[in-house]
Amino acid sequence: PREREVLTLKSQGVSIKEISYSLDISNSTVLFHLKNVRQKFKPTSLSQALFMFALATGHTSPASGRRERGEVP
Repeated sequence: PREREVLTLKSQGVSIKEISYSLDISNSTVLFHLKNVRQKFKPTSLSQALFMFALATGHTSPASGRRERGEVP
């Protein structure tokens, strides 16, 4: 649950400091949760980790980004 909260806030552009304040956890705990997600999904970037998380939790579909760019009818 905390990883989900941290990633949801991070995907909204919230800073680590703001996440730690709003969830009442330390900055290092926020970084720990982000690190755990990176280890689970093995992404090459934070944005890829956020996308993989969104897919895993049903917040988006693989084609949704391509549709927005006009790549998929």
